[in-house]
Amino acid sequence: MFAVYLNPNLRVYECRAEYAEDDDPLCPIDWPNRYRGVMERHFLAHLVDGKPEFAPEPWYNPCGDSIVYQLADEAIVADRIDEMLTIFRSAVDDRPIGFQIKGVTALIRKSGLYGLTVSTVSNKSEVDCVSITALLPAAYEEGPRTLNRRRGYAQAVQSKPPNDMIARELLVPA
Repeated sequence: MFAVYLNPNLRVYECRAEYAEDDDPLCPIDWPNRYRGVMERHFLAHLVDGKPEFAPEPWYNPCGDSIVYQLADEAIVADRIDEMLTIFRSAVDDRPIGFQIKGVTALIRKSGLYGLTVSTVSNKSEVDCVSITALLPAAYEEGPRTLNRRRGYAQAVQSKPPNDMIARELLVPA
């Protein structure tokens, strides 16, 4: 869990990851004794049930107009390849374990939906999906062809999700 520490004036003086209680994954280990009742539970804690589960699937961030994907539930180091692609590397062994593609709406607008969209059947109805595998080369075309960029985009393709489709209707920026 991630803890944010405030002083009596409500100024942040420290924030860090903490090991969580086994029976309460939203609180740090031994928090009643460590904080003597001063700690407050998160105001949305009642909406969370059980332990958080990791799902290695891509998701669209409408506020950042980006697609984010992380293959492994590990700490990451962000390696910005260019203004459109960031590779997520394992903080443990530096291997690529995901990526973020930025400017998704502009990429789709510039490349056209025809080459990026695939129709799939979901719950007996047809859904138009955008292929992440098709977005990566479109993003690569936007910049200079350098060795570092080529290597970064190749690593993104290698760490692509098994299901690399996102429903077109979800790709609406905030």
